[in-house]
Amino acid sequence: MYLPTDLGRAPIKTNGPSQFQILLNTNICPIQTIDPNAVYKPSESDFSFENLDGLYKPDIGIRVSRSQLLQDDPNTYVAFSKFVEQNLRKYHTTLGNLNHNLMTTPVTLPPETVGAHDGKTEILPIGCSINPLVSDPFRNVHLTPGCITTIVPLDETPHSSNANGKGFSGKIWGKKSDKQGHGSHIDGLDFLKQPRSSLSRTTSNFVAKVATADNMSKKLNMAKSVLIAGHGRLINVINLSPNPKEMEVDAPLLRVTLTVGVITCVSTFKYVTSTGEKNLDVLVGLSTGDIIWFNPFRMKYSRWNKNAKLIRKSVMSLAWSRCGRFAIAGFSNGEVMTFKRDQEDEENYSHHVDVLKKNKYMRWFRSGETAHEANPASHIKLCTRAITSIKIHPHLHNLAVITSDDGFFRIMDLQREFITDVVPSYYGGLLCSEITSDGKYLLVGGEDDFVAIYEFLLSSAQSSFQGTVKLVGRLQGSASWVRGVTIDEFKTTNGILYRIGSVSDDGRLQLYEFQPRNLPKVKKAVNLQPRAEEIENGNASRMQLTSTESINDGSTGTAVTLAQRKRFALNRQKRSDSVSSLTSSTAQQQLSIIELIKSTSQVSLTSAEHHANGYGNANLSNALFKSSTNQEDAMVFGPSKTVVHRVIGVKEVPVVFPIGEDNLKLGRMEGVYFEENYIWVFCSTGDLMRYFRP
Repeated sequence: MYLPTDLGRAPIKTNGPSQFQILLNTNICPIQTIDPNAVYKPSESDFSFENLDGLYKPDIGIRVSRSQLLQDDPNTYVAFSKFVEQNLRKYHTTLGNLNHNLMTTPVTLPPETVGAHDGKTEILPIGCSINPLVSDPFRNVHLTPGCITTIVPLDETPHSSNANGKGFSGKIWGKKSDKQGHGSHIDGLDFLKQPRSSLSRTTSNFVAKVATADNMSKKLNMAKSVLIAGHGRLINVINLSPNPKEMEVDAPLLRVTLTVGVITCVSTFKYVTSTGEKNLDVLVGLSTGDIIWFNPFRMKYSRWNKNAKLIRKSVMSLAWSRCGRFAIAGFSNGEVMTFKRDQEDEENYSHHVDVLKKNKYMRWFRSGETAHEANPASHIKLCTRAITSIKIHPHLHNLAVITSDDGFFRIMDLQREFITDVVPSYYGGLLCSEITSDGKYLLVGGEDDFVAIYEFLLSSAQSSFQGTVKLVGRLQGSASWVRGVTIDEFKTTNGILYRIGSVSDDGRLQLYEFQPRNLPKVKKAVNLQPRAEEIENGNASRMQLTSTESINDGSTGTAVTLAQRKRFALNRQKRSDSVSSLTSSTAQQQLSIIELIKSTSQVSLTSAEHHANGYGNANLSNALFKSSTNQEDAMVFGPSKTVVHRVIGVKEVPVVFPIGEDNLKLGRMEGVYFEENYIWVFCSTGDLMRYFRP
């Protein structure tokens, strides 16, 4: 129960607020103990929806409980389940009617607390008596996290061939070590270091409690997929199964209770060693700045930025490198740190005293070009607002897309520590991003209620002054901020049709079909040179420059000759009717971005890879980004100077509308995940819904 027994028995007064109502009105999270997680059967009439494929019916729902609120936790907003609120008001307990079996009695949608006749509040919302002017310890109030959820399939073959340094895309970011053993590089999967401390026998004050299920190790190794959810200070690892009766949700495989902070982000990296041992590296970021890295298969953990000794800011985004040797963390003040998995934190690290170097787009406190014996491996500052997401390109592993709350996303070459593109949103900050599995398209969502689709450019004639990406369309349909976007790989045909799902703050799920060759035509004037924009002091102030100024000023745009501009204009006239410049035939459309580079570029990737593997200090990304003597035919994935893009109007690009949508009416959404037979929808309140595919 959340309420003491004597308070639960308090009589409800008819002429005035009761003691129970006062407690609800003065707390945004009126909970006192941690409830077990719950699995329930949603009502089909309340939660079903249709799209072009047919009727999506709800299968099960999982409610991930939240920890109690501490003094240093966010006090402006807490994602609170509507089912929990209904149980509190009706039964004075979050568990509801204990005589009801939630799997046999379908759970209906909780009633609205706002009257439809006049729009006035009929029931005072929870926490309505709190002073809204009280300072919130969590400075980025609009980014206050709810339940952070991700699903990791364990039965699929991990991308081990890409991480052992033997394939083209495996060894782009991360230099070779001088130490080699038995003919294997240190960046092979068998040589990845494990966390240092035991999770089950820890004595650290940072971990309050660790609870495991019976035969946890056996169940985890047999699991086909696991759900990792962080809500408040609780980390849950739940075994998923097609049969709800086989799920152990109330007592998950692993539950870790932390003592401080609120979980703000999660990132995972799975791999299998040559001996067949499964591993799952889980990164969890906290509002205190701490980063915990644990492996549930080994039951070990490590911490970075302990007690915020490196930087005293909230961790807002995390990402593993494709090789698994590095972890990238974005903080609430616009700084990005890289941690090496086999190193500890530096004891005395004062980065704000000495700035190594700086330019218009970033500031270096520690460069990754030189080796360091302790973390951070690198430390840079991109802006003054929060870093909201970090995505690594699936094929070009040195390429990272970093979105920020300042209204821009930046494309960065991690190996060279160089910003290739600075791209503005249509309006407001950016919150999420995703890259298609073939590496051709980038999806970005944010506060402008759009999901913008960008195409990665391959031709050096375009990327030399147009940038690494080009806006080709927008997905419209959300009525509030877009919080998550995901590719449906089971319904996607690379290069021809992409199924996309997005969720937003309005509680809606949107499903789209993006076909590059069948986008609506738009009329727009031919612009030989994109207008450049300038970012000053890392904020969102945007100053438009003329085309002449952007060409002549090498600091804001890339210098372009008249002959190059004429060639670019001629290429635009020769393009097919498709918006995508990568596609000329159906067969070529289905190639990945690496296959397209190999088929169109005259630069030998084999020789470039041989050169990178032949010298310890060489790197393949330099071969990728370096142009040859003939610039027109060179394979240059990104310009030699930073390109700052202009804001593109709504009528200048095609707009795609959803083929299906549903309003779950459960509050703010956090993400969506696609499986072969199911679709998962994640709510920030901790309610996770699984739907049958038609």
